[in-house]
Amino acid sequence: MPVKTEKELDEGQRALWLKTLAAMELRNFGYAISLLQEILKQEPEFLTGRQLLRRAEVAKKKAGKKSFFNISMAPIAVMKAQREVKKAPQRAVEMIERVLEDEPYNRQANLVLKEAAVAAGWPEIGVFALQTLLEENPRDLKLLHELGLLYHATN
Repeated sequence: MPVKTEKELDEGQRALWLKTLAAMELRNFGYAISLLQEILKQEPEFLTGRQLLRRAEVAKKKAGKKSFFNISMAPIAVMKAQREVKKAPQRAVEMIERVLEDEPYNRQANLVLKEAAVAAGWPEIGVFALQTLLEENPRDLKLLHELGLLYHATN
């Protein structure tokens, strides 16, 4: 299934998309994230929206305050999503996006996102998940190898 573009969004989704772009301009990342998540629930193949969502999450994390007691609940959520990959990959993608909201470079979450996206028939989103991890560590040979295999599989 090919990725969807901004032009393929319906009127309501396009209105949300324009609000999202305005929120990003104003650096209101929390609002932009919530709008993008709503769009992606309806159109999970919208790759440009997913890319903007990840940029907003990274920007929000960089601008956010560091807390002293920062206990991550990501491993539990990732395990739940991993169980959903074979049964309902689209649901697993939604679950992983909630984890990535707080930890956009979480390695395990991005790997499960890749697995779920490929299982759902969205290899471009799987490629994006691996590229996100490579932003943080561009010399990770295992990730580069996986990305190469995914590119080869999608021609």
